[in-house]
Amino acid sequence: MKKFLATTLLAFVAVFFATLSTYASGIGVNVNGQNVNFDGQTPIIVDGSTFVPIRGVFEQLGFNVSWDGQVILENSSNRVVIPIGNTTFTINGIVHTLDTPAQIIGGSTMLPLRAVLEPLDYSLDWNADTQTITITSNLPQAAVLPPPTPQPTPVPIETPQPAPAPVETPQSTQPQISRVGTGTTIIIFSNGELSQTISGPFPEIRRNENVTLVFHGEPNTSYELAIWSAASPPNRLTASGLGTSISDDNGMVSWTWLVGGRSAAGNQRVQITGAGKMIHYTIVVVTE
Repeated sequence: MKKFLATTLLAFVAVFFATLSTYASGIGVNVNGQNVNFDGQTPIIVDGSTFVPIRGVFEQLGFNVSWDGQVILENSSNRVVIPIGNTTFTINGIVHTLDTPAQIIGGSTMLPLRAVLEPLDYSLDWNADTQTITITSNLPQAAVLPPPTPQPTPVPIETPQPAPAPVETPQSTQPQISRVGTGTTIIIFSNGELSQTISGPFPEIRRNENVTLVFHGEPNTSYELAIWSAASPPNRLTASGLGTSISDDNGMVSWTWLVGGRSAAGNQRVQITGAGKMIHYTIVVVTE
């Protein structure tokens, strides 16, 4: 009996510390001698890979960060495209692989730091005592040139130009669905109409599964997510993570909730409201 209890205790301790190493936080990042300040979600370690919020690190490295259904990082030399939940990404059209895909954690888009930066010729050093990652560029620095001799500024001559016709940039409203482990991420877009019904594709969601819904609408706007069950008659779900949230500067807002273990199988009606608009969607709860 004593041997059995000791074996069980050792197994429990091993699982406990394995879980801790899978999801650790409290990490600092230093870029070229300057500490990065993070608003909200901070860097974490997931399955041995350090994940960081895109804006905090990559904007300090001089990248322009944008979102078009996937993460886009651009500077004068490189264009990096990273889909959410995918194990591949591209740098200037060349495909690279990720051990762990980019994810949305705590409402922030998180990227695996080393896998993305090393192909861009950056070095990463880890200080275990301070829990800090130091990022430095391996690219040669440009020579410092003397300032140019000031020249008189010519007086500009204004030439009237016809106003260009506005060009509308089409934006896909096709939902993007990805599955990572036991969770599903859904990305949907607003087409600008006051009432929008998205006809598909519809994801199949299993009971006891985490679901993250990312909506791309207008920046800095309050949006409410409401979901009605597939039961008859349907009732509005009250799961933690649903309700009202505010979009970021790119218009991206997300919700994450757990599908109940006794949820009725069938179509759940999804409704997003905000900025005077209403978006309708459907997710399908399956039993297996």
